[in-house]
Amino acid sequence: MAIWTRGIPTREQLAEASKNTAVATMGIEYVEIGEDYVIGRIPVDERTVQPFGILHGGSSVVLAETLGSMAANYCLRKEGQIAVGLDINANHIRSVTKGWVYGTARPVHIGGTTQVWEIKLENEEGKPQSDMDPAVGDALRKAAPVVKILRLLNRLHLLRTVHGVPIDTWDCFRSLTMPCLLLHGVLSDVLSEGIVNSMQDAKPDLEVVKVPDRGHAPFLGEPVARAAIVAFLVRLI
Repeated sequence: MAIWTRGIPTREQLAEASKNTAVATMGIEYVEIGEDYVIGRIPVDERTVQPFGILHGGSSVVLAETLGSMAANYCLRKEGQIAVGLDINANHIRSVTKGWVYGTARPVHIGGTTQVWEIKLENEEGKPQSDMDPAVGDALRKAAPVVKILRLLNRLHLLRTVHGVPIDTWDCFRSLTMPCLLLHGVLSDVLSEGIVNSMQDAKPDLEVVKVPDRGHAPFLGEPVARAAIVAFLVRLI
């Protein structure tokens, strides 16, 4: 059943409303509109990437905010109302270096004054790129210092592997003085069991959670992974 209260939006209407805004400047396009969803996409190019050549996390959030807010405005019940973003939490699961990232916005709750929308982002292969999850997002926000350090390690790793900068990320890892969590896809051909054992030798307090039947780069969508992340961060805060 259609959720729209102000007529079914069209791609042309949404594109016209987005002219001369950040949406148009970043190349965001509206792809499809259904009875209860809006799909859009954002290009991965010089307008949307970060200095390391991957889609900027803020760009992902702009796409999500755009789809959620535009859809929300077509679900308002009273004349004169305008829907704007109130809060958003984002988990960046997989980096993207080229092509397009697609977002699908669907409502979780549509009330008279507040709406909640879930926006799932995927790359061109249909693999999750970002997942707006309130429970994980709230825990990550409270554990911001930990997240910043982990992001720093990730950037150092990118500098070494992508740009060839001579940085020993193992030294960086060993120097961490706070607890760390490793989600290990047991089928990974990149992060082998031997490497995981070496990481535990280097940092004995490393907590390892095995994600079964999955390969490299876990998988915040997996229940075991989400539960592990939330439990880990709750212990820290």
